[in-house]
Amino acid sequence: LDTSRALRIVAVFTFIATALIVVLAVPAVRIISPGSSWAEVSSIGTVLLTMSLGLVGVGSFTVLQRVYYALEDARGLFFVQVPFFVLHAVLILSTVVLPARFIVAGVGVSMAITNSVTCIAALIQLRRRIGGIDGATLLRCFTQLAVAAAVSTGVGFAVLRLFGPFS
Repeated sequence: LDTSRALRIVAVFTFIATALIVVLAVPAVRIISPGSSWAEVSSIGTVLLTMSLGLVGVGSFTVLQRVYYALEDARGLFFVQVPFFVLHAVLILSTVVLPARFIVAGVGVSMAITNSVTCIAALIQLRRRIGGIDGATLLRCFTQLAVAAAVSTGVGFAVLRLFGPFS
C-alpha cells in the first residue's frame, strides 16, 4: 500500500512535469539561448521533449528501486536491470538508421521507452515478491493523469499558438 501511494504521488509530479516540458521545450530553449537559430532551438527542444517522455518511468522506477533496497533484494533488481541495459543498447544502436538530425532525439525516445518498460518489469516482479501493489488503483490513477496531461498539453499548445508562431 505504501508503494502504491508513493508511485501515485511521484506520478502526479512526473505527469505534470512531462506536460510542461513537452509544451515549453522549444520556448524555454529559445529563452535560454536567444542567439541561436530556429533550427538549433528546434533541435534542442525536440531532444528535451523526447527525453521528457520517460519522466514517469524514471520517477516510478526510482521509487521501485528504493523498495528493492528496503527489501534487501539487490539481486532481484539486478535481474530487472540486465534486460534494461540490453534493450537500451539495442534501441540506441537502432538510431543509426535515422537521418542524422534525428539521432539524438531517437536516443531520447529510446531512453523513454527503456525506462517505461523497465519500470513495468520491476513492478511486475516486485508485485510477486510483496504480494500485490494495488494494481487497479495504480492503473486508474496513471490513466487519469495521462488523460489530464494530454488535455493540458493540447491546451498548452493552443495557448502558444494564440501568442504567436513557434519560430
